[in-house]
Amino acid sequence: MLRNEADDLAVSWSSRWSLTARILAVNIIALALLTGGFFYLDSFRVRVLDQRSTMVVNQTLLTAVGLNRAVPNTQRDLLRQAGSATGQRFRIYAADGSLLMDSWRLGSPTYELRDPASEAWERHVARFLDRMVDHVVDAERYPPFIEPPIDRVPAWPEALTALKDKRLVSTVRRAPDRTPMISAAIPLSQPA
Repeated sequence: MLRNEADDLAVSWSSRWSLTARILAVNIIALALLTGGFFYLDSFRVRVLDQRSTMVVNQTLLTAVGLNRAVPNTQRDLLRQAGSATGQRFRIYAADGSLLMDSWRLGSPTYELRDPASEAWERHVARFLDRMVDHVVDAERYPPFIEPPIDRVPAWPEALTALKDKRLVSTVRRAPDRTPMISAAIPLSQPA
């Protein structure tokens, strides 16, 4: 029996598709998987950020309730303990907007802002990939986190909104190394 060379080269699943069409199909599938991976990664990041925001809001609310019910001479100790236990930084401002209490000054700092320029090249690559995913999925752009040189209420827009609206307000910013910085503000019902 004579065999046809074209029959030998045909792949049964291809239904005699051309090589170009098969290569194009494989590339389209690969791009679809990559794009799907970007959107899955973004949805995962958003869920984690939402959970962290909820946690910060709850910790802020519980600390405010505790401070409102505490005897004035125990508020400093309560603020220090809350900062230490939660890993958060709590600040209380006076009616004139000046800093009255800071859990870092009462205890010790609970986090450190890193300078991206001093980090290893792997971190630079990771930040580049993070920015690329943000661009592909059109992720929300958060404003930069900058520690104010003079720590007063007007330096924190969420604190001004919380005072004006008499409610808890939270916001997300990005540290220089692209770490999300979540802050929440709530007015205390009694002066500290």
